[in-house]
Amino acid sequence: MNNMIRLSAVCCFLMVCALSFPASALPAAVAAPSNTSKMPGPEDWQKLVAAARSEGKVTIYADANWFKGPFTDSFLNKYGVQTEIIVARPTELAEKLQRERRAGIYTADAIISGSDVLVNIMKPLGVLDLLEPSFMLPELTSPEEIQKIWWRGKLFWNDDAHTSLSFMANPGTVMAINTEIVKPAITFYRDLLDPKWKGKIIFQDPTAGGGGFRQFATVGAVLIGWDFWREVLTKQEPAFTRDARLQAEWVARGKYAIAFAPRTEVVNYFKDNGAAIDFVLPAEGVFLASGVGSLGRVTRPAHPNALKLFINFLLSREGQTLYSQAGGLQSVRVDVPVEHLHPTKIRQAGKTYYSPEGDKAFAREAEWKKMVDDLVKPFLK
Repeated sequence: MNNMIRLSAVCCFLMVCALSFPASALPAAVAAPSNTSKMPGPEDWQKLVAAARSEGKVTIYADANWFKGPFTDSFLNKYGVQTEIIVARPTELAEKLQRERRAGIYTADAIISGSDVLVNIMKPLGVLDLLEPSFMLPELTSPEEIQKIWWRGKLFWNDDAHTSLSFMANPGTVMAINTEIVKPAITFYRDLLDPKWKGKIIFQDPTAGGGGFRQFATVGAVLIGWDFWREVLTKQEPAFTRDARLQAEWVARGKYAIAFAPRTEVVNYFKDNGAAIDFVLPAEGVFLASGVGSLGRVTRPAHPNALKLFINFLLSREGQTLYSQAGGLQSVRVDVPVEHLHPTKIRQAGKTYYSPEGDKAFAREAEWKKMVDDLVKPFLK
């Protein structure tokens, strides 16, 4: 047993060393590495890089492309592999994948989106494959390294089959306030019941799904209770919108005092341009959002070696740092810097965070969706 432990440690050390090999040390072209059960070593990594270079690019389907730039440039400079990003709404991406596969066309390698998109839209189409066979880094394959490197000591799998993984997990943008009107700032969710906020709260419509639903449902089902929302809806006469920019703008201009579940980047836009708007994080906790920070590997990828290289780079400390900086999201890795993030977007010790993991959690969300619809739809105008 001791010999096996020492061997595992040595292999992990060699794997880390392999990541820093200069490009000049790599052969011009070799075959893709074979699937074996042994721990990958430096030669396996070199073969993977060479095979990925021969493929030339990796194609990612995503519903945002803001990680194009320093992240994709670094991947290209480091390994000589281009990143092609196909951007569309999740439903459009799903339709595109279906059309292509019916025609026998396979252009995609992976999908980067929200966890709910991967579990509820992509997985039922049968286009997602197991992720773990693509893992090579010790922090993805060694239980000891996983325990040390990842928050809560585990990988955040969205489904029991391990076809999608959340690699970003930051406190969701649960509320933003007009700082000239809301003094002192809101501390607890129940502060929303103060009579002075009657007619001054605007919700991102929770019946539309997405962040508006997730934050609303987490408060109702996990943190406080559905009766709290019944009281808010009947007493405070809130407004609802599906226009994220308009919601933040109205709070920034003072038409409303409080925005529930606004879009982070939209609030930041007004805040950065001098508007009196800022985030607040209630003491009871929030939904832990992956944002565009969950990964799925598609079946029959067009560039399997480039994809494998991309996945390991994406989930490395370097890749996670660049991705976090690009998107303003906090990595699930605990060794990734957070200085660039707004304080309310950083996980805090002692706070309650809810994040769905596994099939049962997403099944519960279907029940919550019905509850949200029953509660809110009578108040929509």
